[in-house]
Amino acid sequence: MSYKETKQKTQRLVITAFLIALIVVLQLAANFFKVGAVSISLVLIPITVGSVLLGPAVGAVLGCAFGVVCFLYGLFGLDPFTMSMIAYNPLFTALICLVKGVAAALACAYVYKLMAKLCRGNVFVSTLIASLFTPLVNTGLFLLGSVTVFKGFFEGDGEPIGTIVLLTTLIGSIAVNFIFEIVSNAVLSPTVANFLSKSKSFKQFCK
Repeated sequence: MSYKETKQKTQRLVITAFLIALIVVLQLAANFFKVGAVSISLVLIPITVGSVLLGPAVGAVLGCAFGVVCFLYGLFGLDPFTMSMIAYNPLFTALICLVKGVAAALACAYVYKLMAKLCRGNVFVSTLIASLFTPLVNTGLFLLGSVTVFKGFFEGDGEPIGTIVLLTTLIGSIAVNFIFEIVSNAVLSPTVANFLSKSKSFKQFCK
């Protein structure tokens, strides 16, 4: 491996580490902004930008980091909602955190690759379309887990009225969070990705 290749590999690792650190910070900040039990966060933006510019492999790493952070925040009591899910089923809580994060990043990365071909390399438009899939897959897999593995957790004591109220509150909170995430991701991610893709110092890392 040449010096230039070694240098580029090191720089990619540094950028990836920076994006992971940003994910940690944004997820921590999300604990202070909640709708019901669900956090409002900008954490999907570095995942989206990293996935579209650095490729699926880095995207998967960022998605995995997001999942690990979500689980650890619940494990250490920083996120009471995730903590209660861990108490109910720790294995599947860890699994759903990791799977939804990685799947969301990979979906974004591969949709971007497809759109980049169809849009003749237009980074802004391709990222705009790909950015919609990050929150869509992330929230979709969480909901899938909620109605399958965690059905008993959300039903609580099984009382019909209590269950309806709980599920209505949960769905309302998730809907608000989803709308915020999809709008903020669609507005900010294409702008950031387009800017970085035109930067000479960053262009060499784009996939």
